Amino acid sequence: MLQVGPNLVGMLGPNYGSKITWVRASLPERGVSTFGWTKLQLRGELPFDSTTMETALAPDYSASDVTLAVRPSTQTWSEIKATIREAVDRISSSDNDYLRLAIFPLAPISACIFLGYTLTNRINSLAFQYHRDFATWSWPKNPIELASPSLVLQSESTNPDAEVYFVFSLSATVDVSCLQRTNADKVTTFIIKTPTPSTSWLQERAQLRELGRLARDVFERAAEMHPNSLLWHIYFAGPAPGAVVIGQQLNPTMIPPVQLYEFAGQQHVPSIAIGKGDSRLTSWC
Repeated sequence: MLQVGPNLVGMLGPNYGSKITWVRASLPERGVSTFGWTKLQLRGELPFDSTTMETALAPDYSASDVTLAVRPSTQTWSEIKATIREAVDRISSSDNDYLRLAIFPLAPISACIFLGYTLTNRINSLAFQYHRDFATWSWPKNPIELASPSLVLQSESTNPDAEVYFVFSLSATVDVSCLQRTNADKVTTFIIKTPTPSTSWLQERAQLRELGRLARDVFERAAEMHPNSLLWHIYFAGPAPGAVVIGQQLNPTMIPPVQLYEFAGQQHVPSIAIGKGDSRLTSWC
């Protein structure tokens, strides 16, 4: 903490508060605020380059570092759930009144969604994208083209207990004809897609904010349309930070169980099943 003595206050004059703020923001080792971020790395089967993370976070800085590795090749999805929950419990159970998470995910989509779900959108967090073409976690300075996702209501059931499918086609198009649906008359399907799905669509943090806002609106709309729904399904083809962000919008107090799917062997297969007790906010129910 920057301390200001009476002599220095007199030298700076009556507007010393704003000047001290400027000094603090100008110190590269302090960033734009007094309190650092907890840097959370979510890794999959392969290691990744973390050398540009501090640059991506600048002018802020990391105060601590948490690395969370999940490996579907050697772990069941239930074990991956437990790994993520334990890590989030450790992070969020601290007495730190200024907890802020900088999330760097490069892991299976189901793990990213579940991480977001356990964190909720109540924790101050930033998610970062790894830009492979430039081998950096920093956002591009001048992105050429920005595309925001939009919503298409493909099918709508009038049954209050209908199952709901959420299909996110952001980096690639999900084949909705392959969805594991049973009674078509008791199914509502929401499709959230970019104009031209591409692995390079995410170029700016504002796109993540818009994706989160849209996902939250769609989830709330589904909960209102089908208050007695017994199960939701999420199919996601998109970047890892986008998966974290939509997971954060799943309100555990308002939704039924959610089945996630992972793309493997040219098809989506069931992965993590999210239940009410998986959230710290509802584990007491």
